[in-house]
Amino acid sequence: MEDDAQYKAMTSEYLGFTNLHEERPTVSKDFSMMNWIPPHSTRILYVVCSICIGLNIIILAVVIAGTKQEEKEKDRTTEFQIGNLSVKLFSKLDSLSQDGKTLLEKINEAEKSVQKIIADRSKDALQSDVQSVRDAVWRLTSLVKNLQINGSAAPECPEDWKQYSLSCYYLSKDTKSWPSAKKFCESKSSHLVTINTREEQNYLQGLKPGEFVWIGLTDVDGHWKWVDGTNYETALKYWKEGQPDEYFGHGLGGGEDCAHLLHNGEWNDEHCSRPYFYICENNILSKP
Repeated sequence: MEDDAQYKAMTSEYLGFTNLHEERPTVSKDFSMMNWIPPHSTRILYVVCSICIGLNIIILAVVIAGTKQEEKEKDRTTEFQIGNLSVKLFSKLDSLSQDGKTLLEKINEAEKSVQKIIADRSKDALQSDVQSVRDAVWRLTSLVKNLQINGSAAPECPEDWKQYSLSCYYLSKDTKSWPSAKKFCESKSSHLVTINTREEQNYLQGLKPGEFVWIGLTDVDGHWKWVDGTNYETALKYWKEGQPDEYFGHGLGGGEDCAHLLHNGEWNDEHCSRPYFYICENNILSKP
């Protein structure tokens, strides 16, 4: 009986200890799982969020790096453009410097040419004046000899002729072509007027103001010549600016080979067929 009572007591203690042991771990395990270990779906969500955050960080880093690289490239491009601009600027300055030197050389050459032209014109004018003096001396000498031989008074210009210096001038009342005017003057033992001095030019300018008047100057053979043989190259010239121009647009055929006085007395070349007034000239010692 005593043994049975001890066995029951031991069995009861064992069972109580077992229950106590089984209940405590169960409660502890359930509490740990509920509070520290997330469910399976929640863990996946955490992983995806972590990956997204990481990708955003990487993208942001790449954008920042790209922006910096773009800024560097822009800086390099700007530096390159500035360098090119500097090279072009220095090249342009050098070109302008060379152009300036060339222009200065041309100005110096032009100045020398002008001085030469002035000297040549002075020489031509002097030669013309010398020739005019020679002609006057020759005519005076001839006049003196004629007076000595004939013992008569100096001849006068015929009727309708005007005297100036040692020449007689006939101013036409009609108009003719240059060849016809030349032929008419020759029929009067004279020639179309030749201009030798400034005084003569001024005198002729006042004879028929406001009209075109033929003079004895032509280049029908390609070179300008006075009909009485006066040297054209050394004689004075009073061409209008830009003349003679050998104009071919008049529709009359050929160029302009005959010279005439304009309204203001300047010379112009014209087609020889034009009907203009004309002036004949004759030495005072001869009679037309």
